[in-house]
Amino acid sequence: MNPRIDYLKSLSTLAAEIYPDIRGVKKLRYNARFCLWGILMPDTLARIQDLLNQPSFHPVRQHYPRTLEKPLKPYVCVKWSPQERAQRLIEHFAFLEKRHAQLLPLIYRHEGWQLYQHELFSLQLCHGPEREGSLALVLLSQDHQPLFTLAFNISGRNKPVIHIGALQGPGPNVENRQEIIRQLTHQLHGLRPKALIMEVLLILARYWSVEKVYGVTNEGHVYQALRYIGSKRSSVRFQYSELWQEMGGEAINPYWYSLPTHPPRKDPLSLSKTKRRLYTKRYAWLTELEQSIQANLQPWDGEIRQ
Repeated sequence: MNPRIDYLKSLSTLAAEIYPDIRGVKKLRYNARFCLWGILMPDTLARIQDLLNQPSFHPVRQHYPRTLEKPLKPYVCVKWSPQERAQRLIEHFAFLEKRHAQLLPLIYRHEGWQLYQHELFSLQLCHGPEREGSLALVLLSQDHQPLFTLAFNISGRNKPVIHIGALQGPGPNVENRQEIIRQLTHQLHGLRPKALIMEVLLILARYWSVEKVYGVTNEGHVYQALRYIGSKRSSVRFQYSELWQEMGGEAINPYWYSLPTHPPRKDPLSLSKTKRRLYTKRYAWLTELEQSIQANLQPWDGEIRQ
């Protein structure tokens, strides 16, 4: 038996698993691309295979087999090497298994898991997009249209760290998106939906005892990779640096902002009477939101929080 031929055959089998619904010329192209990645990065592929072969992660592989290709292409940050991408992924799933082993299969099924329900919106935890993270918060409208998606990765063996790889707004297929956002902002005491989803991410960070949260810059986004020139690069519309600065973030290098786990709050006494009432209600509601999210997660905890 020829080990090289056997390895190529195994790559072809993996490609069929990863792209089951792709047909025709596109299937040939995807299969060839994956086989090339496997030839160029065999150690990286072996590490992610070993991870997803563990029984705890069978649901992830079953429902989202494209996890196998994540470390083989740009992931979360354009500057991460294949080795770092694999290590970050391994630590991500190790963290989730330790904290929420029973919840993990629900998060990685197609529809995800409902973290919070409001009369005007809901929040889901799901597998997220292909390149920008392996966990995502999705803000859904009352009629279940996706408004905002925040993708991130959790890593770190002893001191967990969150890296935010993307924040995506409503697509053109979302009907009446501006009106929906306006109504939500009004109901949430002036809190914009994209700020809301960031507040929820930081609520999760505090609950998980995450020490550091980093937000990617436009320069660090995966679509800055050379392979995306002329294709997906122009699809990044958010000015990430502006958003991170609003959340109290500070640039640490051209690719990342460091974000506080407790975002800055205005002192109500320094505001006019009208704004004071608005911000007091907003902050009270955010406190209630944090308590609700904590209560929803606690039954799924796999270890005692410190």
